[in-house]
Amino acid sequence: MRLTAACAATLLAPWLPLAAQGAAAPTPPGSTPVLVVHVTVDQLRGDYLERWRAEWTGGFARLLREGAWFSDAHQDHAMTETAPGHASVLSGRNPRGTRIIRNENGVEDAGTTLVGWSDPGASPLRFRGTALFDWIAARWPDARALSVSRKDRGAILPIGRAMQDVYWWHRGSFTTSTYYADTLPAWVRRFNAAELPRFQLQTAWTLLLPEAAYPEPDDQPWEGDGGGGRRRPSPTFGPRAWP
Repeated sequence: MRLTAACAATLLAPWLPLAAQGAAAPTPPGSTPVLVVHVTVDQLRGDYLERWRAEWTGGFARLLREGAWFSDAHQDHAMTETAPGHASVLSGRNPRGTRIIRNENGVEDAGTTLVGWSDPGASPLRFRGTALFDWIAARWPDARALSVSRKDRGAILPIGRAMQDVYWWHRGSFTTSTYYADTLPAWVRRFNAAELPRFQLQTAWTLLLPEAAYPEPDDQPWEGDGGGGRRRPSPTFGPRAWP
């Protein structure tokens, strides 16, 4: 799905049930998908997927090969902040319709708290309308959704007001708000306890191809905020302490 103004690129990939070994078989033409995978990448233009098709070997390659690929699908609106984009991409509505018109009036909800924290929580309280999962659940009432993101608005808004499994990153672990649950399920607690991001500290972000294969300048003033300098390869996180 190519978006013109939402600062995101989204793929919807219908697959058949996973086999016993964990592999997904290609979906035969005309069959009803039982798994929909929606991936939103901030600032990844839709044409990039085709532009670098030859370089993809993992998830993007599989989505292009086995998923539903729309080469001319546009969400045309002017509010290019992330919250309006996330609210629009699976609802098909402009920000004035979802009532999510900017980040500051997105998912903040002082009436909730974060599970495991005393910090204010977040919810789709301001969101209006329905989204893709609502339409799926109306047709298949036993449908379930899992939404995970780095940010609360990225996890919450794509599935609208649905009371499903919704998690986002906060101070070094994944959590949710009391809008969705009072406790974290065991599998989320186990994942948090593993502290997997810790193993990325001091690792390097290296180039996939020889440096000569990248003609674009790699020295922009805003690239130094991550502590790794303005050119690649560089440390991914640098020596910063784990939260």
